[in-house]
Amino acid sequence: ADALGRIPLQEAIRKGDIEMVRVMLDLKANIFAVDEAERTALHVAVETGQREIAQLILERGVLIDAVSERSDTALYLAVRLGRTEIAKDLIARGANVAIRDNANENILHQAAVLGNRELVDEALSHGIEIDTPGRTFRTALFYAAESGAQYALGQLFPLNAGAATCSAPYPTVTMTATGLDGCTAVINCSSN
Repeated sequence: ADALGRIPLQEAIRKGDIEMVRVMLDLKANIFAVDEAERTALHVAVETGQREIAQLILERGVLIDAVSERSDTALYLAVRLGRTEIAKDLIARGANVAIRDNANENILHQAAVLGNRELVDEALSHGIEIDTPGRTFRTALFYAAESGAQYALGQLFPLNAGAATCSAPYPTVTMTATGLDGCTAVINCSSN
């Protein structure tokens, strides 16, 4: 790293220069180096949407589930940023879909907020926990309802996700949401 904490490999990734990244990796650049935010080369490739570079880094053996300072794995970051194809690549290569961030949320929370059909389905197909409450005591179902993500609602309702209730240390919040199948649920978060 230089005096500002920049890592040459990560700078080449940010520029999207796949040939420079390949040369640096061939010359044994440290693929495990982390920057000041504890992001790996894979985190940077995901952040910048560099799918081909992410695939190259994965082929070279980077730690797929390394966690950044913000408790993001590359997969969680890909889902949060809506980088669907990169997220699917990471899952196919064995990224842990069950890992939670520092808010106790898993990738289903983020996919539900974004209404990302492919990633909601991908998370559910890997048996992800659907009732995990995040730091604000909301489940993925609550997030889907809150953001108006109809598809996520339609997928989570039949699974009885969140049992339509959560407990929270704040006054009652009631939300009515209708899934694609026409089912309506009232989701209550209360301090009882």
